[in-house]
Amino acid sequence: MGKKLVVIAGATGYLGQHLVRAFHGAGYRVRAIARHPAKLDAVQAHVTETIRLEVTDESACFGVCRDADTVVSALGITRQKDGLDYWDVDFRANLNLLEDAKRNSVERFLFVHVLGAEALADVAAVRAKTAFVDALTRSGLDYRIVRPAGYFTDMSAFFEMAANGVVWLPGNGERKLNPIHGADLAEVCVAASEGGTRDVQAGGPDILTYNDIAALAFHALRKRPRIRRIPRWLVRASVGVLRRVTPLRVYGPIEFLASVLDTDIVGPRVGSRHLENHFRNLAQKK
Repeated sequence: MGKKLVVIAGATGYLGQHLVRAFHGAGYRVRAIARHPAKLDAVQAHVTETIRLEVTDESACFGVCRDADTVVSALGITRQKDGLDYWDVDFRANLNLLEDAKRNSVERFLFVHVLGAEALADVAAVRAKTAFVDALTRSGLDYRIVRPAGYFTDMSAFFEMAANGVVWLPGNGERKLNPIHGADLAEVCVAASEGGTRDVQAGGPDILTYNDIAALAFHALRKRPRIRRIPRWLVRASVGVLRRVTPLRVYGPIEFLASVLDTDIVGPRVGSRHLENHFRNLAQKK
């Protein structure tokens, strides 16, 4: 019997490239879906087949899951561009992929969601992902939902603020989270795709406050910490104003960030990679 085939959507993103490596390393043949295949150059040795595809185009998705055993989707956008919004990508594009998975009798569909979605239900980006999760759970396919507590790349914004001299935090900076490295999360996804638990939560090995994260960034840069506070009421009021006077592509990312910064997001501690080392690697490139 030949190796199993996994279709990976969102393969060119931060997590997607780690997924390609992890599934290939676990013995799978990898079919990578990409809008821009050149972005797969770093992982091309791990890819069996690349399909250039706009997943937002329903008709173009026909047959993309042919002969696949598993579909893994890390599709989603943080910054809206090319006229696409959260509903176009996080919901409809994933739904297009799901429909083709059903047409081709794929064994299992794994979707990377977000941890703490219930507390973020009013956030447009999360609503779109949650709507897809609802469709997936009703689809009749065997499914897996993986919910990470944020990525190391998300924390890079704090590193950049520290590099510029000041980190701005809402409230007292004591909300907690344990972000996870993409390689560790990819290993969680491989295990989840082969395991029996349908809903899997995952965070990194270190539970940190935002004050801790800022301190780690300054330490990596060998700079004296400078942290400034923004009152929570001002953050919430500002987001409320932006919702009324700007389009979703403007207020959406700000709404998401403000809501996450005001929520504890802590998952089961897994993996071996630490945010401190991630910041040190970033500092070495400065």
